[in-house]
Amino acid sequence: MPWLDDHLRCMRCGTRFPEGTGPSCPECGLVVTEESTLSEMREWSVTRRRGRWRFVWVECVLTFGVPLAVMSAVTTALVRKSTYPLDYVFAVTTWPLMALLTGLARWRGSEREYAAWLANRGRRAIGQRAGG
Repeated sequence: MPWLDDHLRCMRCGTRFPEGTGPSCPECGLVVTEESTLSEMREWSVTRRRGRWRFVWVECVLTFGVPLAVMSAVTTALVRKSTYPLDYVFAVTTWPLMALLTGLARWRGSEREYAAWLANRGRRAIGQRAGG
């Protein structure tokens, strides 16, 4: 399962298009340059500089795990009206743990895809220099 999309994305309208698409965005007409486009592969280079644990904690645990844990605890209290403490322990610990594991898997998969993208990009650049 791919974690990162390598298609370019227009910074004005958000349209995704393959690299090598004409001189402008097919939707809004913005001239396609390195500065006018983004891709998840390029964005990953910034994310990876910040580090694995910052990514896992901020992007996964704090963004998804903690809010889901709070909602789960509130649901346990208001809907189920549980009086068992273990229900709350389970509600509060399960989601952050799952977010942590998912974050680590996302990091590993994204790093693998990024390394392959860099290797392929390097081969293309060498081929362009040799041919041009």
